[in-house]
Amino acid sequence: MLEKVSMHHEPSEEETSLPSSANRVENSLADLNARIARLAISLNVSLASEADFIRILNREPPFVPLHASAWDVNASNQSEHRLQYQWEELRGLLVLRCDMMKHSIEELGLEATIAITSQIEAQLEREGFKPGADGFDVLRHPQT
Repeated sequence: MLEKVSMHHEPSEEETSLPSSANRVENSLADLNARIARLAISLNVSLASEADFIRILNREPPFVPLHASAWDVNASNQSEHRLQYQWEELRGLLVLRCDMMKHSIEELGLEATIAITSQIEAQLEREGFKPGADGFDVLRHPQT
């Protein structure tokens, strides 16, 4: 039986003082952001700008056409299908994260939500992700 791989870490004293709903939000967002970062890396896509998000949300990712010879068309179709699935998963996760953030702000307030997201970003960086790999930094520093 496969176990779920989780990004969870030992909570600090500050984190354990958070209400259980805040811990639930933090754990969910941490797992979600890690998956978004992994998909972005796998798809070799930047999430560094608002334009990147809009392109993905509008289903305008830069799909790379796969060139296959007659003998490996089936393998090519499978690869293309997997690639399209990954793009759609990334799009869905970005939408889900926006919805989760909205609910977190409504439930916990802006200040608590900012504290949670800062902890998540720091944890991702400690685990080896480059800063902003999940595109979350764009939300904190909107471009004018």
